[in-house]
Amino acid sequence: MSELKARGRNKGSQLLANPLLVGALLGALLGLFGAYLYQRRAQEQADAPPLSAAKAVKLGFGVLSLLRQIANLARI
Repeated sequence: MSELKARGRNKGSQLLANPLLVGALLGALLGLFGAYLYQRRAQEQADAPPLSAAKAVKLGFGVLSLLRQIANLARI
């Protein structure tokens, strides 16, 4: 009986690992691309001010909103 439970857990963890792995890779790639775009824009505009705290908070709330929308996709 315990073998069946162990197999069920392994199967469930495999199913869970794939979306987590895909999400982690996509998040890393999108973050890298965003940092590249930010750095390129900063180099083009030499007189541009650095990212302010207010803009960073606004960006953080935007990311949280996006994550909430992604989490709600599972409910559909």
